[in-house]
Formats: sequence, C-alpha cells, structure tokens
Amino acid sequence: MKSILLFFLSIGLSMPVFAQAGKLDKSVFRLKLAGVSGIYNSDWEKRNQDLSFVYWKLLEENWKDQNRGTGYRLGADYYASLKDPLFTHLLFGLSLSNLKGSFPTNRYNDTQIENLNYKSNLQQIELTFGTVISVFEPFRVIPKFVHRSINQTLTANKTIIISDTVDFGLIQGKESVQGRESSGYLGFGMEYDLTPNLTIYFDSLLFNNVLFQSSGKYSLASSSEGYLVSNGTVGVSNRVDGSSGSYKTHGNRFLLGTSLRVSDSTRIFVSAERDTIFTQIGTPFGTNLVVTSILSSRTVSATTDTINKTLAENLIYPIRQKIENTTIQIGISKDIDL
Repeated sequence: MKSILLFFLSIGLSMPVFAQAGKLDKSVFRLKLAGVSGIYNSDWEKRNQDLSFVYWKLLEENWKDQNRGTGYRLGADYYASLKDPLFTHLLFGLSLSNLKGSFPTNRYNDTQIENLNYKSNLQQIELTFGTVISVFEPFRVIPKFVHRSINQTLTANKTIIISDTVDFGLIQGKESVQGRESSGYLGFGMEYDLTPNLTIYFDSLLFNNVLFQSSGKYSLASSSEGYLVSNGTVGVSNRVDGSSGSYKTHGNRFLLGTSLRVSDSTRIFVSAERDTIFTQIGTPFGTNLVVTSILSSRTVSATTDTINKTLAENLIYPIRQKIENTTIQIGISKDIDL
C-alpha cells in the first residue's frame, strides 16, 4: 500500500502543472465511469426470516454470500463558472449506480425444506444541485441538494420438498420483491489539492426529507405449482401469495477518495464508500390463495388465509431494517471544456 501511494505521489509531483487537480477555472462538463465492488446487505434478509418463523413456521438460514456485491456507477456533472473568487461554480449532476448481489438460503422445518437463491439489484438515481466554494487556494467545499431515487429488486426460483410418513410433495415456484422510494437530501463535499495534480476528496449525504419527503411502495409476489401425494392420492397444488404497502427510507452516506490528473482533461480516481439506508414498511396487506386439484376424483378446493397473513405482516414488516453497503470504486473521469 505504501509503495502504491508513493507511486501516485511521484507521478503527481513530476507531471507538468496544468491547473489544480480538482480546481476548475471555467465551465466544464464532466463524465464519470467507475466499477464498484464490496459488501452488500439487503434489508429483506431479517424481514424474511422473521415472517418465515412467525407465519410459515419455518426456520430460514442467514443469507449466504451476502458480503459480495459488484456493479457500476455512471455520472455526468456540469460545472457552470460564476467568475467569482469565492463562489466559483454552480454544480448540476446526474448519476446512476447499480449494485448486484446473490443470496442463497434455505427454509425448513421437520417436514419441509425450501431452497431459494435470491438475485438482487439495487439501483440508485441521483439529481444534484450545488455550488463550489473556494475557501482558500487548495481547499474547496461543496454544499448540495440531492434528490435520490432507490429501486431494489430481489427475484428467486425455489424448490419445495414436503415429506412425512404419509405425504410427499415436490413444488416449484418463484418469488419477487420490489421496493421503490425517493426523497431529498442535504449533502456536503470537500476537496483538497495535495499537489497540482493529486487531490483528496470527501463526500456525504447527511440529512434527508429535505424539500421532498420520503415516499415509496413495496410489493411482493410469490407463486408455486407442484404435485402432492397423500395416502396414494395424487393432487396438484397451486399457490399464489402477495403483499404490498408503503416503503420509506432515511440514512446517510460517506465517501473518501483520491483523484489523479493524467492529462489536461482526464482523471483516474479511487474511493471508499459507506452507504446506510434504513427502510420502514407501513400498512402491509398480505394475500394468498391455494387451489388443490385431486386428479382421481377431479375435485377442486380453494382456501385462503389473508387475514392471518396480513396480521403477521403487520407484526413483522413495520420493524425498521437496513440496506448496508461498503464498497470500493475505481474509475475514470473526462472533462469537456465549454
């Protein structure tokens, strides 16, 4: 690590002086692309475990491979020059980030085992409005407002095996969960030029529900179909479950990084980020329907347990959970003078 830092520092000192590494003297349009890798934990792990135990009477394992997440971040920023020595630029930005994870797990009791493998996708879209303040020559601060939209989806294929002394069942199905939310944040950034070409920077989202209150919804859908055998009688089981309600978030994000100017208009950067998003569900409403067809007698029966399922969800789902990501980002930015 020490040799890497010395390498970057030596390059920064030896390159010709174009301008301060993070400083802009005129209006600039900046494009950014970064690869993202690190830890990704979903808020639905604990929520699923609690509902499985209380309503389904199943134990659900901790989600495996939960500490792995990979993705990307795209960004476009416009710095409009104000030609003022203190308030140097207005900032208008748009960014898209995407983080994917895989969460295998099992649910089971003494007569049933259920195997699932969740594929998760966390997408964030941000609109940024801020200003660059040159406090003194190598140091700048960037207060800003950020409108952030979050969309998390989880999908899984599942296999259910039921077995006891008289019954056997093999059922295949799917599950999907989606949570959408948007709100306004106040953020704060800082930049300090170590050399004319090497800059360290800090960025954060600190306060939410600013101008835009957190507002969103979640939905859950599950379907399964398979064969049941009981005392020599064969039946076909079809089950459909659903749930929906409000979905709100709050939290904070902190980032620390360094950027190196490698040409007049190009920078490479490395940063570490911690993003904590607390999620809260309100007024959940659960539904289910089970239709069983007995093949030998050609009889069909239907049952539902909507009331008990909704009561269980209202007990479990409003408990606050969190999405937590700790990632490393390595990328490149390109400035276009306007």
